[in-house]
Amino acid sequence: MAYTINLSDGSTFATVTDGTINTESSLTVIGRNYAGYGEFLGENFMKLLENSANTSAPSTPLTGQMWYDKTNNVLKVYNGSLWREIGSSNSGTSAPPSPTEGDMWFDSTNDQLKVYNGTSWLVVGPSYTAGSGISGAIVEIITDNATNDHTIVKIYVEDTVVGVWSTDAEFTPNVAMSGFTTVKPGMQVSSTVSGALLYGTATNSQLLDSLDSTQFLRSDANDTTSGSLSVLNDTGLSVGADSDLNVSVSGSNAIIKNITSNGDLLLGVNDAGVQTTVITLDGATGKGLINADPTANLGIATKQYVDAAASSGGTGSFSTVTTTGTASVGTNLTVMGTSTLTSDVTIGGNLVVSGTTTAINTETINLADNIVLINSNEAGTPSQNGGIEIERGTSTNKTFLWDETNDNWTVGSETIVAGIFSGTASQAQYADLAERFEADGVYMPGTLVSIGGSKEITKCIDELSDDVFGVVSTQPAYLMNSKSGDDATHPPIALSGRVVVTVAGGVKKGDRLVSAGDGHARAGTVDEINSFNVIGRALEDKIINGIGTIEAFVRIN
Repeated sequence: MAYTINLSDGSTFATVTDGTINTESSLTVIGRNYAGYGEFLGENFMKLLENSANTSAPSTPLTGQMWYDKTNNVLKVYNGSLWREIGSSNSGTSAPPSPTEGDMWFDSTNDQLKVYNGTSWLVVGPSYTAGSGISGAIVEIITDNATNDHTIVKIYVEDTVVGVWSTDAEFTPNVAMSGFTTVKPGMQVSSTVSGALLYGTATNSQLLDSLDSTQFLRSDANDTTSGSLSVLNDTGLSVGADSDLNVSVSGSNAIIKNITSNGDLLLGVNDAGVQTTVITLDGATGKGLINADPTANLGIATKQYVDAAASSGGTGSFSTVTTTGTASVGTNLTVMGTSTLTSDVTIGGNLVVSGTTTAINTETINLADNIVLINSNEAGTPSQNGGIEIERGTSTNKTFLWDETNDNWTVGSETIVAGIFSGTASQAQYADLAERFEADGVYMPGTLVSIGGSKEITKCIDELSDDVFGVVSTQPAYLMNSKSGDDATHPPIALSGRVVVTVAGGVKKGDRLVSAGDGHARAGTVDEINSFNVIGRALEDKIINGIGTIEAFVRIN
């Protein structure tokens, strides 16, 4: 009778019938009553005893099967897809002979664990050797004098603790640590290491950027500097026991001020050894005072001095003239700088402005003349454009210009809207005549419509209809009844001209078009067309059989 062999996971390996053997694995499975079974049975035992020792791997291995590789003298296990070495470890004063990748060896001379990478032995740990003392970072748990545990990192160099890292608040160890009376948060250097310093950024140091403390300005005592001093903030600099003098910045303005109530600001010089105040900014009056009238050009004058000079009848040049009465100039008045007039100005004669730019900052301009002359300096053959430009802030400015080159008026690409336009148009942008009619639905451009429905027009649903009234246009050249509704409620209906038409089926250029139903047109045959059902002629071919659009010339009867 046949029997079934199951694997360790419960799956079926094979069913062996009587008088047969199974060689689907590295071992020979023997069926009942097989002649000569003893040889196979004995060989199976030998293979198990020696782990199939051979220079080549067993054929048809099973997952978990072991094989001793006689070529490399290592024991391997099959993981279901490949043979993996079973690692080994050794201990001794010298490296084991003939190692394989992954072998481990405890070096008893140096007290280090090492692993073989296929080429050399790498140190797993510790990094220091026996006899050299502990070196490196060691994590330890110590107890403070209040019996609380703290995890710290000790930094060793040859058995000596040179530093400690801690994240806890300062504490005192219950068992004294050499070099550390207390343990502080952060990195702490042992006091027993002579000359030990931290190099980098610290809360305090003997040197800052390699400079001695004497090389820095004091904030609590008189001091000097041979370098320049900058205050890089807008609040600025304050001087005085009460910070009366302030130098600051506001936006793009630099400000020097006395913040004391009614306090003056004095500007002085050393005049031949005498300290002299040249200008006084009076805090009580808010006015500037000078110590004397000018005696030479560029000298600063008071209002009193200027008023006296202006009324003396002589000649002179003044940077500022202010009068509340009548100012008379006997001869010519020349203004060299900027003049500001705060009241009405009447000019009896002509006003000539010779500058290149005239700015009028007012909202209303009243002109008695009925003609505004532009390009008044033009002479001979005209070459300059002229017109009006409208400032639009953050948007693009708009212009109305006479184009001298093309001899016409231009408004760019903008639309001119007028209640009534009287004149002759040389051309039109679009090519159909249309009128707005109220529709009983929203119809796409190119749709054929008839008079009827719940409104004025409706979609033409009949084939070969004699009642086609027009075609929904897109942008007619001339639109009648334009103020009635919009394109959704009152679409423009092309009555004549070039327009896009929705067509069913193929069409050839020149074909006469008739209604095809559902708002579409189609090419009419000779025996179908008549003077009433032809709506126009195709201006282009359409080769596809489905619904599409073409340009056509429409003429509605």
